[in-house]
Amino acid sequence: MTVQDSLQTTFDHLIFGSYFLEDGVNFILDQLGIRPQKGGQHLTMGTHNAVLKLADTTYLEVIAIDPNLPKPPRPRWFGMDNLQPGIAPTIIQWAGEAHPAQRLSASDVTLTAIEAVHPNAAELNTWLTEIGYDGPFIASTISTGETCRLRVTLESTKGPVIFESLV
Repeated sequence: MTVQDSLQTTFDHLIFGSYFLEDGVNFILDQLGIRPQKGGQHLTMGTHNAVLKLADTTYLEVIAIDPNLPKPPRPRWFGMDNLQPGIAPTIIQWAGEAHPAQRLSASDVTLTAIEAVHPNAAELNTWLTEIGYDGPFIASTISTGETCRLRVTLESTKGPVIFESLV
């Protein structure tokens, strides 16, 4: 059995970090024409979120530091204590009952593409194959003068909407 045979890797959720949750929610509303629904607080991380269903097991999360919660004794997830631009995927193993997206209200927004523009695109694509990834992601080689970035395309009632990471 190869590593590829033993793993099934899927895309779970897309994270938009925001300094203030309501600003992030309003940004998504403006771009996609739909307001993410209230999520919850993450007491151990000192954050809170709003979420938007993209598919049965895929969702968009807007996350921000919750000023009403104490700062945790360790760094917050996703580098939220010091937000930086770039491509920063996080890999987790979902171990729970129902996937969070299954509890969300339906939306007219779907994820159609994720592209990482990176100098080591071939290695990234090989790695994705090795871990058994099957989803809407491809790495493209960076061109002269370009910077690394993540490009996500969502389809909404407003048509296709493209987001690029800050670099």
